[in-house]
Amino acid sequence: MNTLSVLTKTQKSYFQKAYLSSFPYNLVKSGNLEKYYKILTNFTFIETKINHLEFGVQALIEDYDLINNTELLNNPEYNAETVKALKLIQGALRLSTHVLYQDAMQLAGQLTGRLLSFGMPEIQALLEQIVQTKTICLRPLTPSLTPPGGALVRTLNGHSGSVNAVTVTTDGQKLISGSSDNSLKVWNLETGEEIFSLIGHNASVTAVAATFDGKLVISGSDDKTLKVWDLETGEERFTFSGHRNCINAISISRKSQQVVSASSDNIINVWNLKTGEKQFSINGHNSPVQSLALTSNDKLLVSGSYDSIIKVWNLETGQEMLSFKGHSSAIRTVFISPDDNQVISASSNNNLRCWSLQTGKQLFSSSNQNDWVKTVTVTPDMSTAISGLSDNALKVWNIKTGKTIFTTSNHNDSIKAVVVTPDGKKFISVFSNHTIKIWNLEIVDESVITYAHS
Repeated sequence: MNTLSVLTKTQKSYFQKAYLSSFPYNLVKSGNLEKYYKILTNFTFIETKINHLEFGVQALIEDYDLINNTELLNNPEYNAETVKALKLIQGALRLSTHVLYQDAMQLAGQLTGRLLSFGMPEIQALLEQIVQTKTICLRPLTPSLTPPGGALVRTLNGHSGSVNAVTVTTDGQKLISGSSDNSLKVWNLETGEEIFSLIGHNASVTAVAATFDGKLVISGSDDKTLKVWDLETGEERFTFSGHRNCINAISISRKSQQVVSASSDNIINVWNLKTGEKQFSINGHNSPVQSLALTSNDKLLVSGSYDSIIKVWNLETGQEMLSFKGHSSAIRTVFISPDDNQVISASSNNNLRCWSLQTGKQLFSSSNQNDWVKTVTVTPDMSTAISGLSDNALKVWNIKTGKTIFTTSNHNDSIKAVVVTPDGKKFISVFSNHTIKIWNLEIVDESVITYAHS
């Protein structure tokens, strides 16, 4: 574009800043969609905005959302096929964000590797511009990177060690990760931007949970302590000490009065979140306790252990109420249904069982081809399970039927944890290679889809 070419050369940088900031918005507002389409498929504009200190890749990604207005559907210049192409370019940028944050010079290679398989004229024209660019870069000759439009939404990269634990605030806005670099990071789930880091543990962070009001996050560590952090300021409130081994799981009461922690010392501790004092300990498992869940009324606690047993406890007294036996391998996770009537448990051999929380009776058992798993999570409606397998693949499957919905090919590194967002629309997986991946569950259909590269 001639206007852009002049602005990139001018010494009056404030003109360029204003142009990059407002031009796409002004085009949409004035109804000039044809020019809007052209500017967002112009590699010079894309490259310039990403490299500008005031903007970057996220600001550019948001430009592609300006067309999300139903009033524009009646505009004679509205072109559904072109909009589809723009969304694919936006998706490619979103998938590339973690790379471009580190090195914006990889823009050409990232777009090429993700868009080569699409034959739309707008995308092919963009790729031709990339070929002709004078920017020195490496461009793949084949579509070798994960394309947009699939289940993978974005990758986050900021930890310097294995990412071991992850949670999402109940409003779905913040993601908190814990790592072997001894830190936690708080992320904006929508944009993928890091908000701040929480530093204070002396060993790997192994468990993390947020209060229901989204104001506090509690972390557990290999240093045998739990820490309470303020999610607004990043400040450490206080430390809980009392376990004799690493912390494996944390659960928080809905009223945020109690924190429950499970450890490899086989013990469950119950803490007062307001005072930091330990209220009592529960000792009934014969092996490390791996997972915890609380009923919505905060009266019952469910625990799962490496001893293959699930136990139900009275949270007020610490008394054991029920014991579920039937699994043949270590319990990886336990979930309680929203109505507090059922417990779903998952074991290392990918066997899921559903139990009555009132009677202890097993209601059904389901497995997925005896895949051996490291971590499992379940959607809030208890219909779908996501397993992180021992062969480093992810598998999403229907709990009742055992049918695979989709799977990834083997990742290069171990999957450490998975969690579903509160609205059930996305899930997050974390890896030993320091990365976090965000996936879209809404676009998955009832067929096997494989995603290979990142």
